Amino acid sequence: HKEYRRQRQMCIRDRRFSQQFKVLADPARLRLLSILCDEGCGPMSVTELTALSGLSQPTVSHHLGKLRESGLLIKQQSGRTVTHRVQKEAFRTLRQLLSFD
Repeated sequence: HKEYRRQRQMCIRDRRFSQQFKVLADPARLRLLSILCDEGCGPMSVTELTALSGLSQPTVSHHLGKLRESGLLIKQQSGRTVTHRVQKEAFRTLRQLLSFD
């Protein structure tokens, strides 16, 4: 029973990693992440990201949603202002997964 639980947890983890890599395969999403990281990993608003990326506001919002769903970004709201920042722990985990040391 313990082995089954361990395998199930690994399967769930592997699906999450697979989803994150799929999300990262999109050039627009990589561009948005790059902008966020260049600015200290956020927080940045959709308006700021739209201006810096050259993408339309609906496109930026769509891609930010995908990045949030995969656990790579965190959305914060303060009053009417919504910002996004990089979920650093998610990237630490991906980096460890890819480490061949």
